[in-house]
Amino acid sequence: MQMMDTYRVANCGAFVCFRDEGMYHKKFSRPGRDIGVVMKEMQILNYGNDSYGALSGHDLLAMAMGIEGLLDELALRNIRQQSAGFAQMLTAKGVPGVIDGGFGVYLDMDKFFADVPAPEGADLRGLGFVTELIHLYGVRAAECGPHSYGSRCACKMNMVRFAIPHGAYASNHFEYVAAAVAELYRLRAQIPNMRSVSKDETALPSVTSGMEPVYTAAGPIKVTA
Repeated sequence: MQMMDTYRVANCGAFVCFRDEGMYHKKFSRPGRDIGVVMKEMQILNYGNDSYGALSGHDLLAMAMGIEGLLDELALRNIRQQSAGFAQMLTAKGVPGVIDGGFGVYLDMDKFFADVPAPEGADLRGLGFVTELIHLYGVRAAECGPHSYGSRCACKMNMVRFAIPHGAYASNHFEYVAAAVAELYRLRAQIPNMRSVSKDETALPSVTSGMEPVYTAAGPIKVTA
């Protein structure tokens, strides 16, 4: 299960839209340089034309259908209910720091590990949590904290995000994930910290750096059938 992505409306790519002759257009256009044309040129130079590559015809169609889905009040209400229900499942199992984000659920890692002594050096146990979650249970979540953002994030948040993609999961999926998270919370003292094995520091460590687990004296978590 992959619960990393936010409300997805397309297979890949993205789109930018603004009103003709509206505020955005007037603010950023210059005499003889329409901002729409400038953006189009930058797209082609950096990514390719929107009629091929990542934004091929079927991807544009998927995007159009996704945008239409964003206007479906019943679908939006359903995903909102799924998010709230998943948050309630986690809370009912005693998992702390649960935040219902409307289209996803967040776990506050500072509260999750509140009663476990912090490791020496950088505290990347949130990354350790998502690593153990996919390794042991096949559930992929997203670390939204010091590893992903580091010094680039002034808010200093330390979260893990479970996205709720539209129409992707049923109640039994959420029950499985909630049970997996609850089990990791029970074994939280054994969740490893993580450290970089990359030689060079980069601006985007979550994308380019290699990481390895630093286990506690109890060793790796073992899941029994």
